[in-house]
Amino acid sequence: MPRNRDDRIKYRKDFPFVDWFYTVGPGTLKTHDPDNFASVEIKVKQGTPDLMYRQSQDAGPWEVAISPAIVRTAEPHYEGQQCEYLFVVLTDGVVSTEMRIGVKEGYPESCRYNYVREVFTKYPFARVEYLVWVSIQNWYDTPEDHVWSLAPGVDDQYFVERTMKVTIYKPPRDGWSGLYRRARLGDTYLTTRPLLRGIVSNDPDWLAISDRLDQLAEAFESRVYLKGMRDKIDSSEMKGMASQWGNVKVMTYAALGRVMITLDEPRYQITFMAAEDGEPRMGINAVDGPLPQLERIVKTVIKGWEASEDPASSHNDERGFSPWPFIPETT
Repeated sequence: MPRNRDDRIKYRKDFPFVDWFYTVGPGTLKTHDPDNFASVEIKVKQGTPDLMYRQSQDAGPWEVAISPAIVRTAEPHYEGQQCEYLFVVLTDGVVSTEMRIGVKEGYPESCRYNYVREVFTKYPFARVEYLVWVSIQNWYDTPEDHVWSLAPGVDDQYFVERTMKVTIYKPPRDGWSGLYRRARLGDTYLTTRPLLRGIVSNDPDWLAISDRLDQLAEAFESRVYLKGMRDKIDSSEMKGMASQWGNVKVMTYAALGRVMITLDEPRYQITFMAAEDGEPRMGINAVDGPLPQLERIVKTVIKGWEASEDPASSHNDERGFSPWPFIPETT
Protein backbone atom coordinates (compact mmCIF):
# COMPACT_ATOMS: atom_id res chain seq x y z
CA MET A 1 0.00 0.00 0.00
CA PRO A 2 1.29 3.54 -0.64
CA ARG A 3 3.03 5.16 2.32
CA ASN A 4 4.26 8.68 3.01
CA ARG A 5 1.75 10.05 0.52
CA ASP A 6 -0.22 13.17 1.31
CA ASP A 7 -2.39 14.62 -1.45
CA ARG A 8 -3.65 17.53 0.63
CA ILE A 9 -1.08 19.97 -0.76
CA LYS A 10 -2.15 19.18 -4.33
CA TYR A 11 -5.86 19.70 -3.67
CA ARG A 12 -5.88 22.27 -0.85
CA LYS A 13 -6.22 25.31 -3.16
CA ASP A 14 -9.33 24.09 -4.98
CA PHE A 15 -10.78 22.17 -2.05
CA PRO A 16 -9.76 23.95 1.18
CA PHE A 17 -11.92 21.62 3.25
CA VAL A 18 -9.57 18.63 2.74
CA ASP A 19 -7.74 19.40 5.99
CA TRP A 20 -10.99 19.07 7.89
CA PHE A 21 -11.19 15.30 7.40
CA TYR A 22 -8.16 14.79 9.64
CA THR A 23 -10.46 15.45 12.59
CA VAL A 24 -12.53 12.31 12.02
CA GLY A 25 -11.71 8.74 12.81
CA PRO A 26 -12.20 5.84 15.18
CA GLY A 27 -12.70 6.85 18.77
CA THR A 28 -10.86 3.84 20.21
CA LEU A 29 -7.55 5.11 18.81
CA LYS A 30 -7.76 8.73 19.94
CA THR A 31 -4.58 8.13 21.96
CA HIS A 32 -2.73 8.13 18.62
CA ASP A 33 -1.85 11.38 16.90
CA PRO A 34 -4.80 12.07 14.54
CA ASP A 35 -2.40 13.66 12.02
CA ASN A 36 -0.10 10.65 11.99
CA PHE A 37 -1.37 9.12 8.76
CA ALA A 38 0.96 6.92 6.76
CA SER A 39 -0.78 8.08 3.60
CA VAL A 40 -3.66 10.26 2.48
CA GLU A 41 -4.99 9.63 -1.03
CA ILE A 42 -7.41 12.12 -2.59
CA LYS A 43 -9.30 11.68 -5.85
CA VAL A 44 -11.83 13.95 -7.58
CA LYS A 45 -14.59 12.35 -9.63
CA GLN A 46 -17.94 13.22 -11.14
CA GLY A 47 -20.99 11.82 -9.41
CA THR A 48 -22.44 8.66 -11.01
CA PRO A 49 -25.63 6.63 -10.46
CA ASP A 50 -23.59 4.14 -8.39
CA LEU A 51 -22.87 6.87 -5.85
CA MET A 52 -26.55 7.49 -5.21
CA TYR A 53 -26.98 3.92 -3.95
CA ARG A 54 -23.67 3.50 -2.20
CA GLN A 55 -23.51 2.09 1.34
CA SER A 56 -20.76 1.76 3.91
CA GLN A 57 -19.05 -1.61 3.94
CA ASP A 58 -18.54 -1.54 7.70
CA ALA A 59 -21.24 -2.46 10.18
CA GLY A 60 -21.03 0.66 12.32
CA PRO A 61 -18.80 3.22 14.04
CA TRP A 62 -15.89 2.26 16.27
CA GLU A 63 -17.23 4.52 19.00
CA VAL A 64 -20.02 2.07 19.87
CA ALA A 65 -17.91 -1.07 19.27
CA ILE A 66 -19.94 -2.29 16.30
CA SER A 67 -17.65 -4.32 14.08
CA PRO A 68 -15.93 -2.38 11.28
CA ALA A 69 -15.08 -4.04 7.98
CA ILE A 70 -11.93 -6.16 7.99
CA VAL A 71 -9.53 -5.51 5.11
CA ARG A 72 -6.48 -7.62 4.33
CA THR A 73 -3.31 -7.28 2.29
CA ALA A 74 -0.84 -9.64 0.67
CA GLU A 75 1.55 -9.00 3.54
CA PRO A 76 1.41 -11.79 6.17
CA HIS A 77 -0.38 -10.86 9.39
CA TYR A 78 -0.97 -7.29 8.15
CA GLU A 79 -4.67 -6.58 8.50
CA GLY A 80 -6.81 -3.50 8.79
CA GLN A 81 -10.10 -2.29 10.16
CA GLN A 82 -12.00 0.13 7.95
CA CYS A 83 -14.83 2.55 8.53
CA GLU A 84 -16.40 4.77 5.88
CA TYR A 85 -18.00 8.19 6.22
CA LEU A 86 -19.94 10.51 3.95
CA PHE A 87 -19.66 14.28 4.24
CA VAL A 88 -21.69 16.95 2.49
CA VAL A 89 -19.91 20.16 1.53
CA LEU A 90 -22.46 22.94 1.11
CA THR A 91 -22.20 25.88 -1.28
CA ASP A 92 -21.35 28.21 1.62
CA GLY A 93 -18.33 26.04 2.49
CA VAL A 94 -19.88 24.40 5.54
CA VAL A 95 -19.03 20.71 5.94
CA SER A 96 -21.81 18.57 7.33
CA THR A 97 -21.57 16.29 10.33
CA GLU A 98 -20.24 12.89 9.37
CA MET A 99 -22.87 10.43 8.18
CA ARG A 100 -23.02 6.68 7.92
CA ILE A 101 -24.72 5.18 4.90
CA GLY A 102 -26.33 1.77 5.28
CA VAL A 103 -25.87 1.78 9.06
CA LYS A 104 -29.17 1.52 10.89
CA GLU A 105 -28.04 1.12 14.49
CA GLY A 106 -25.56 2.65 16.88
CA TYR A 107 -25.41 6.08 15.28
CA PRO A 108 -27.46 9.27 15.71
CA GLU A 109 -30.68 9.21 13.71
CA SER A 110 -29.76 12.45 11.96
CA CYS A 111 -26.49 10.93 10.69
CA ARG A 112 -27.56 7.66 9.13
CA TYR A 113 -29.25 6.87 5.86
CA ASN A 114 -29.82 3.74 3.83
CA TYR A 115 -28.33 5.21 0.64
CA VAL A 116 -26.35 8.30 -0.29
CA ARG A 117 -29.32 9.61 -2.29
CA GLU A 118 -31.28 10.05 0.95
CA VAL A 119 -28.92 12.86 1.94
CA PHE A 120 -31.03 15.07 -0.32
CA THR A 121 -34.00 14.62 1.98
CA LYS A 122 -32.06 16.82 4.41
CA TYR A 123 -30.11 19.10 2.06
CA PRO A 124 -31.69 20.75 -1.03
CA PHE A 125 -29.97 19.90 -4.31
CA ALA A 126 -28.92 23.50 -4.92
CA ARG A 127 -27.17 23.75 -1.54
CA VAL A 128 -24.87 20.76 -2.08
CA GLU A 129 -21.50 21.61 -3.63
CA TYR A 130 -19.73 18.27 -3.18
CA LEU A 131 -20.30 14.84 -1.71
CA VAL A 132 -17.16 13.45 -0.08
CA TRP A 133 -16.59 9.78 0.70
CA VAL A 134 -13.91 9.18 3.34
CA SER A 135 -12.48 5.76 4.08
CA ILE A 136 -10.18 5.35 7.10
CA GLN A 137 -8.11 2.23 7.65
CA ASN A 138 -6.29 1.29 10.84
CA TRP A 139 -3.56 -1.26 10.10
CA TYR A 140 -2.33 -3.87 12.56
CA ASP A 141 0.51 -6.38 12.71
CA THR A 142 -1.61 -9.23 14.03
CA PRO A 143 -0.41 -12.61 15.35
CA GLU A 144 -1.20 -15.84 13.55
CA ASP A 145 -4.84 -17.01 13.88
CA HIS A 146 -5.80 -13.61 15.28
CA VAL A 147 -9.47 -13.15 16.13
CA TRP A 148 -10.72 -9.57 16.18
CA SER A 149 -12.35 -8.38 19.38
CA LEU A 150 -15.60 -6.39 19.47
CA ALA A 151 -14.49 -4.68 22.67
CA PRO A 152 -13.04 -1.18 22.11
CA GLY A 153 -9.26 -0.89 22.42
CA VAL A 154 -8.46 -4.59 22.83
CA ASP A 155 -6.55 -4.81 19.53
CA ASP A 156 -4.72 -1.49 19.95
CA GLN A 157 -1.57 -3.32 21.04
CA TYR A 158 -1.10 -4.48 17.43
CA PHE A 159 -1.68 -1.04 15.87
CA VAL A 160 0.90 0.04 13.26
CA GLU A 161 -0.43 2.93 11.20
CA ARG A 162 -3.48 4.68 9.77
CA THR A 163 -4.31 5.52 6.17
CA MET A 164 -7.07 7.59 4.60
CA LYS A 165 -8.70 7.63 1.18
CA VAL A 166 -10.84 10.62 0.19
CA THR A 167 -13.02 10.80 -2.93
CA ILE A 168 -14.55 14.18 -3.75
CA TYR A 169 -17.59 13.87 -5.98
CA LYS A 170 -18.63 16.83 -8.13
CA PRO A 171 -22.16 17.16 -9.56
CA PRO A 172 -22.59 15.98 -13.18
CA ARG A 173 -23.71 18.32 -15.95
CA ASP A 174 -27.38 17.88 -15.08
CA GLY A 175 -26.66 18.59 -11.42
CA TRP A 176 -27.43 16.53 -8.33
CA SER A 177 -31.15 16.68 -9.08
CA GLY A 178 -30.61 15.23 -12.55
CA LEU A 179 -28.43 12.45 -11.18
CA TYR A 180 -31.01 11.72 -8.50
CA ARG A 181 -33.77 11.38 -11.11
CA ARG A 182 -31.92 9.05 -13.46
CA ALA A 183 -30.17 6.85 -10.88
CA ARG A 184 -31.65 3.35 -10.66
CA LEU A 185 -30.38 0.71 -8.28
CA GLY A 186 -30.55 -1.98 -10.97
CA ASP A 187 -28.13 -0.03 -13.16
CA THR A 188 -25.52 0.35 -10.43
CA TYR A 189 -22.68 -2.04 -9.70
CA LEU A 190 -24.16 -4.81 -7.55
CA THR A 191 -22.17 -6.81 -5.02
CA THR A 192 -23.25 -9.58 -2.69
CA ARG A 193 -23.00 -7.89 0.70
CA PRO A 194 -25.35 -4.95 -0.02
CA LEU A 195 -27.72 -7.39 -1.74
CA LEU A 196 -27.96 -9.58 1.34
CA ARG A 197 -28.25 -6.55 3.59
CA GLY A 198 -31.12 -5.20 1.50
CA ILE A 199 -32.95 -8.53 1.49
CA VAL A 200 -32.65 -8.92 5.27
CA SER A 201 -33.92 -5.37 5.83
CA ASN A 202 -36.85 -5.94 3.40
CA ASP A 203 -35.75 -3.03 1.23
CA PRO A 204 -38.17 -3.04 -1.76
CA ASP A 205 -35.48 -1.91 -4.23
CA TRP A 206 -33.22 -4.80 -3.32
CA LEU A 207 -36.10 -7.27 -3.12
CA ALA A 208 -37.05 -6.38 -6.70
CA ILE A 209 -33.46 -7.01 -7.83
CA SER A 210 -33.35 -10.25 -5.84
CA ASP A 211 -36.51 -11.38 -7.61
CA ARG A 212 -34.91 -10.73 -11.02
CA LEU A 213 -31.75 -12.60 -9.98
CA ASP A 214 -33.90 -15.54 -8.87
CA GLN A 215 -35.47 -15.54 -12.33
CA LEU A 216 -31.99 -15.74 -13.86
CA ALA A 217 -31.17 -18.67 -11.58
CA GLU A 218 -34.37 -20.45 -12.60
CA ALA A 219 -33.65 -19.89 -16.30
CA PHE A 220 -30.09 -21.18 -15.95
CA GLU A 221 -31.30 -24.20 -13.99
CA SER A 222 -34.04 -25.22 -16.44
CA ARG A 223 -32.22 -24.44 -19.70
CA VAL A 224 -28.61 -25.37 -18.87
CA TYR A 225 -28.10 -27.15 -15.55
CA LEU A 226 -30.90 -29.69 -16.01
CA LYS A 227 -30.24 -29.99 -19.76
CA GLY A 228 -26.97 -31.87 -19.50
CA MET A 229 -24.68 -29.83 -17.25
CA ARG A 230 -25.77 -31.55 -14.03
CA ASP A 231 -25.26 -34.99 -15.56
CA LYS A 232 -21.78 -34.00 -16.71
CA ILE A 233 -20.83 -32.71 -13.28
CA ASP A 234 -22.23 -35.82 -11.53
CA SER A 235 -20.36 -38.21 -13.83
CA SER A 236 -17.01 -36.43 -13.50
CA GLU A 237 -14.35 -37.56 -11.04
CA MET A 238 -13.07 -34.00 -10.85
CA LYS A 239 -14.41 -31.46 -8.37
CA GLY A 240 -13.74 -28.55 -10.70
CA MET A 241 -14.54 -28.08 -14.37
CA ALA A 242 -14.30 -25.21 -16.82
CA SER A 243 -15.74 -24.14 -20.15
CA GLN A 244 -15.95 -21.13 -22.45
CA TRP A 245 -19.12 -19.77 -24.03
CA GLY A 246 -18.63 -16.69 -26.14
CA ASN A 247 -16.80 -14.21 -23.91
CA VAL A 248 -17.95 -15.93 -20.73
CA LYS A 249 -15.93 -18.50 -18.83
CA VAL A 250 -17.98 -21.09 -16.94
CA MET A 251 -16.40 -22.70 -13.86
CA THR A 252 -18.01 -25.35 -11.69
CA TYR A 253 -16.98 -26.74 -8.32
CA ALA A 254 -18.70 -29.52 -6.40
CA ALA A 255 -18.03 -30.15 -2.71
CA LEU A 256 -19.84 -30.81 0.56
CA GLY A 257 -23.14 -31.53 -1.14
CA ARG A 258 -23.18 -28.25 -3.07
CA VAL A 259 -22.41 -27.28 -6.65
CA MET A 260 -21.09 -23.79 -7.37
CA ILE A 261 -21.31 -22.52 -10.95
CA THR A 262 -19.59 -19.23 -11.76
CA LEU A 263 -20.14 -17.33 -15.00
CA ASP A 264 -17.18 -15.02 -15.39
CA GLU A 265 -16.66 -12.24 -17.89
CA PRO A 266 -13.55 -10.01 -17.71
CA ARG A 267 -15.36 -7.35 -15.64
CA TYR A 268 -18.47 -9.05 -14.23
CA GLN A 269 -19.36 -12.27 -12.48
CA ILE A 270 -22.36 -14.18 -11.17
CA THR A 271 -22.29 -17.43 -9.17
CA PHE A 272 -25.16 -19.90 -8.83
CA MET A 273 -25.41 -22.57 -6.15
CA ALA A 274 -27.40 -25.82 -6.11
CA ALA A 275 -27.64 -29.02 -4.10
CA GLU A 276 -25.77 -32.01 -5.55
CA ASP A 277 -28.54 -34.47 -4.65
CA GLY A 278 -32.31 -34.24 -4.93
CA GLU A 279 -33.99 -31.11 -6.21
CA PRO A 280 -31.30 -28.64 -7.32
CA ARG A 281 -33.03 -25.56 -5.82
CA MET A 282 -30.61 -23.34 -7.69
CA GLY A 283 -30.12 -19.88 -6.24
CA ILE A 284 -27.73 -16.95 -6.21
CA ASN A 285 -24.48 -17.28 -4.28
CA ALA A 286 -22.65 -14.11 -5.38
CA VAL A 287 -22.98 -11.21 -7.80
CA ASP A 288 -20.43 -8.72 -9.06
CA GLY A 289 -21.67 -6.27 -11.69
CA PRO A 290 -24.70 -4.26 -12.89
CA LEU A 291 -27.92 -6.21 -13.39
CA PRO A 292 -28.11 -5.66 -17.19
CA GLN A 293 -24.59 -7.07 -17.60
CA LEU A 294 -25.35 -10.06 -15.35
CA GLU A 295 -28.45 -10.77 -17.44
CA ARG A 296 -26.37 -10.62 -20.61
CA ILE A 297 -23.79 -13.05 -19.20
CA VAL A 298 -26.46 -15.61 -18.32
CA LYS A 299 -28.17 -15.22 -21.71
CA THR A 300 -24.81 -15.75 -23.48
CA VAL A 301 -24.27 -19.10 -21.76
CA ILE A 302 -27.87 -20.22 -22.28
CA LYS A 303 -27.66 -19.32 -25.95
CA GLY A 304 -24.37 -21.15 -26.41
CA TRP A 305 -25.53 -24.21 -24.50
CA GLU A 306 -28.77 -24.55 -26.43
CA ALA A 307 -26.95 -24.00 -29.74
CA SER A 308 -24.65 -26.95 -29.11
CA GLU A 309 -25.63 -30.16 -30.89
CA ASP A 310 -24.33 -32.22 -27.96
CA PRO A 311 -23.74 -30.00 -24.91
CA ALA A 312 -22.79 -33.00 -22.73
CA SER A 313 -19.88 -34.09 -24.95
CA SER A 314 -16.38 -33.22 -23.79
CA HIS A 315 -12.79 -34.36 -23.50
CA ASN A 316 -10.33 -34.32 -20.62
CA ASP A 317 -7.41 -31.98 -20.97
CA GLU A 318 -4.01 -32.11 -19.29
CA ARG A 319 -5.20 -30.14 -16.25
CA GLY A 320 -7.86 -32.69 -15.41
CA PHE A 321 -10.75 -30.36 -16.25
CA SER A 322 -13.57 -31.43 -18.55
CA PRO A 323 -14.33 -28.43 -20.75
CA TRP A 324 -17.53 -28.27 -22.76
CA PRO A 325 -17.19 -27.44 -26.47
CA PHE A 326 -16.60 -23.81 -27.32
CA ILE A 327 -19.59 -22.26 -29.08
CA PRO A 328 -18.87 -18.72 -30.37
CA GLU A 329 -21.61 -16.22 -29.62
CA THR A 330 -23.47 -15.18 -32.79
CA THR A 331 -25.57 -12.11 -33.40
